[in-house]
Amino acid sequence: MIIGITGSIGSGKGEVSKILANKGFEIISFGDEARKEATIRGIEPTRENLQKLGIELSKIEGEDFVLNRILSRIQKDKDYAIEGIRYLEDLNILKKREDFILIGIISSLESRWQRVLNRDKEGDPITFDNFIKLDSIDNGSGNNTSGPDTLRCIEMADFIIVNDRSIKDIENNVFMILKRLKDN
Repeated sequence: MIIGITGSIGSGKGEVSKILANKGFEIISFGDEARKEATIRGIEPTRENLQKLGIELSKIEGEDFVLNRILSRIQKDKDYAIEGIRYLEDLNILKKREDFILIGIISSLESRWQRVLNRDKEGDPITFDNFIKLDSIDNGSGNNTSGPDTLRCIEMADFIIVNDRSIKDIENNVFMILKRLKDN
């Protein structure tokens, strides 16, 4: 089984990944793949630089270059969670797989900003204005044909988790989704 995870910056994708990892899923992150590429190229891995690099590489190597790297690691007998799906092109390819489902994580802007401030993740914005700018790019503002479009990815989710409460609530939601998938 492959569970895709999509959501805006600071929505809780990492928390859902941790919960799935504790259930035996191997976690693969689009962001980690982008950070690896930035390191190879000597680019500081700020979110803004990673967004620019992703858009640039999509134009040069094709929209699905990171997805191809990720899919090459997938083995049939294992469960995976792919964190950070932001591109419709990637999602459309994944949605063709019978073993794929997508979880969308939504959360209020205020909650997401507080999480970003508290998590101290390399490359995260440090001002609210920059957070809004990067969030807008990430959510597809101004993208006509390519680039990240997290909001449209969330709209295509098989399951939605609202993350404005506790970690325990997220955990309960993930467990309910897993139970539902196993019952089908």
